[in-house]
Amino acid sequence: MAQHAAKSPEKSMTIQEFEEKRARKWRLRPEFALNTEKELYGFIREIGASTLSSRKNPLYPSLVQAINGSPQHAQAHWHQHSPYAELMENFSNRYLHSKKVFEVNLVQNSLGVVSRGWMTALYAILGEANLRRGNGQHSVKRKFSPFELTVHDVIQEKGPLSKKELRLALNLWRRSSSRKLEKALSKLWKALKILRVGYTRREGTFWEVPHRWDPSLPKEASSLSREKAAEKLIRTFVETAVATNRRRISNAFAGILSPSETSDALQYLLLKRAIIVDKQLVLDGKRAFVADPNRKPPAVK
Repeated sequence: MAQHAAKSPEKSMTIQEFEEKRARKWRLRPEFALNTEKELYGFIREIGASTLSSRKNPLYPSLVQAINGSPQHAQAHWHQHSPYAELMENFSNRYLHSKKVFEVNLVQNSLGVVSRGWMTALYAILGEANLRRGNGQHSVKRKFSPFELTVHDVIQEKGPLSKKELRLALNLWRRSSSRKLEKALSKLWKALKILRVGYTRREGTFWEVPHRWDPSLPKEASSLSREKAAEKLIRTFVETAVATNRRRISNAFAGILSPSETSDALQYLLLKRAIIVDKQLVLDGKRAFVADPNRKPPAVK
């Protein structure tokens, strides 16, 4: 008689256990704080994605809090007179320029830093190669205005360009025009039509098109289907969050994945037991998803 492998026992977390695990993973205590650019890189590799802001009930870990070693909701001003400005500048120069991490527009237009593995999955969903081969059924459509397309074309022709150089190239002098440019850059960045690739205190942020900044990125992303990329991101997000629920997952990938894509990925991950439902832990009135502790987490290097 064929023997069936016994299912591993499912152990539920208490709220206290959840908060303790998150404090350790998100570095929310002084003893867990990040102190060097190498530690920052290790943190990003482990969790996949982190925001450079601090919000109440955050969806993603915050580098601000991880460096402070505190859950306080303080905003970061890395490039002014912050005591962390030098640390972040060294981190950016060492790892952003080597394409080991990328700056992206996360949920609610917040600046985030992601690992290369996370970025590859994002580009598999949003990149040009995927848009050409997709059937359009699950795509998150974005319509760009003529002005936004012009901004993209200028960056594609002359990039990398700073915002100051873009204003000169587009002959934008009014304050309202500057705000319009800011919105265009944010929208193009969210869709990965352009990338933030550097910062100087004199010129500000520099923008470039992805395929020129990192020619290997589209090639790596082309081997990953949109569905597998969505499953990878959601699985990693659940692992990083320690515990979460369907609403927070949907919010974390708003504008990136359609509701049907999120639902399909969750259904597949639950079927494969890559994630499971904690039968006792309740978050925001809903039973929590947790990563199966007996499964190896996905690579997000």
